[in-house]
Amino acid sequence: TGAPGFIGVHLVKKLQDDGYVVRVYSRHAYREDPRLQIGRENWITAELSDKDSLLSACYGVDAVFHAAGIAHSKANLDDLIAVNVNGLQSVYSAAVLAKVQKFVFFSSILANQPAHSAYAESKWSAEQLLITANETNSDTKVVILRPASVYGAGMQGNILTFIRMANSRFFPALPRLENTFPLISVTDLCDVAVGATRENPLARSVEIYVVTDGEQYTPSRIESAVYGCTDRLRPKLRMPLILLYLAAGCAQIVDMLGIKKNQMGLNLYRNLIGTRQGLDHLDASAYDFVPTATLETEMSNIIHSLGMD
Repeated sequence: TGAPGFIGVHLVKKLQDDGYVVRVYSRHAYREDPRLQIGRENWITAELSDKDSLLSACYGVDAVFHAAGIAHSKANLDDLIAVNVNGLQSVYSAAVLAKVQKFVFFSSILANQPAHSAYAESKWSAEQLLITANETNSDTKVVILRPASVYGAGMQGNILTFIRMANSRFFPALPRLENTFPLISVTDLCDVAVGATRENPLARSVEIYVVTDGEQYTPSRIESAVYGCTDRLRPKLRMPLILLYLAAGCAQIVDMLGIKKNQMGLNLYRNLIGTRQGLDHLDASAYDFVPTATLETEMSNIIHSLGMD
């Protein structure tokens, strides 16, 4: 599920490169997409609430990757529960009935902090549902992946907005921001997801792993990566922090009034100045996971995919 999304596109390609046949379940109608080399016979169009279609989709498959969901920070809790929790329950129930061997759920690093946001709460609730349900359905092994913010070609979200800001010639250099946060490349995340389907005799019925590339990023480090990739000189002037706050507030008002939709509001500001604590690296011994990328090594691909080069 979620194949047309940012992570889904990369996951489909990874699976196909490894020789797997991929079946897509999506609410979007079938279309020929150069990013998704899926034949019409392996594309099922239906909602996550369609239990019959889900059951049909799950029959005969070895593993289900559930990547569909709402990730928008502005979504309300009711919508998040309907899709991120109830939708998960429908997909998992179908997988159990179809006797699928492995169920891989893309959660979030924020799931261990449910008070952080409605989105974090929905992911935590989804995990609890899986843990409870699997107590009586242990034949279907569950792997819950908690990725940090994901970067790579086609990425979305706050980090992308910040990259666009840093790449813009109309913005001065941002204040020196040294608060830290983890990230993970979409390529490495997909490697972990596919690795999670392999036989692991020591695996528990439900396994939960935080997935990061082991680096600690700062806004200033991301800004430097953009300048380095585009051969731009860092602007001599730095924006004062108070000006960044005022600009974020103005951007949010503009967005709320519908004058110009943007992602440069106070939520981005808080993410830029806040440090996330207590987020450990994936247990590397579980699937022999060794990160292969950093944001710096992927920055040229990101900028090229966004047409910013």
